[in-house]
Amino acid sequence: LAKELLLMTDHMTSELFEYAQTKVDVVIESPVSRLVVDVERFLNNEQEIMNKVGMGVIYKKTSCGNPLRRELSQKEQKYLIDKYYMPHHIELNYYTEKILNEEPREAQIIDCHSFPSMPLKYEFDQDNKRPDICIGTNYPDKEELLLEYLRKYVEGKGYSVDINKPFSGSIVPNEYFSDHRVKSLMIEVNRKLYMNERTGKRSQEFYKTKELIREIVKRIRKYNFKD
Repeated sequence: LAKELLLMTDHMTSELFEYAQTKVDVVIESPVSRLVVDVERFLNNEQEIMNKVGMGVIYKKTSCGNPLRRELSQKEQKYLIDKYYMPHHIELNYYTEKILNEEPREAQIIDCHSFPSMPLKYEFDQDNKRPDICIGTNYPDKEELLLEYLRKYVEGKGYSVDINKPFSGSIVPNEYFSDHRVKSLMIEVNRKLYMNERTGKRSQEFYKTKELIREIVKRIRKYNFKD
């Protein structure tokens, strides 16, 4: 379990992204590890592609395909979903609605993650050449100008960046999935930039990475309010 937590945890993302926060931002975090409940999966099994590898809302398999836990009853699964999954999405929908009721009546979601420097066995993208920063979007064509703006900044700082590779998309509140006023970008940080992946300890580059993230988020704000 300790090994799986080391591999699957988005280590230190709270600390990495807190430097980018302003006092008007709303921060919503899952209170438990994704090994308990993954709040960013679709509840509908047919919608969730990761069910194919035993990693839907409630994981059945480890990152290398071994059994993670015993088979849970429907009652046990419902308990976990009601306790962790549903409150997370209720909160996400609530604050999205609240922000949309205020000027400028737009909401920008930053979906904060990290990823291992080498692909894990369960991942669909097995390319060993991974970028330093992955930016995920649901609408690459609509957000082409913003994505190019961010790409130029990141590359100008000497880092590599890819769009929707090795991970794609970004979380959107269930009730606002088709609402054009709600924008969402996922920022995935390669763990090799800021930590020792064998020990889980931060590296000397942690604060430099934190500064990079702050500048990326700052440019998303600047782009959104350029008018």
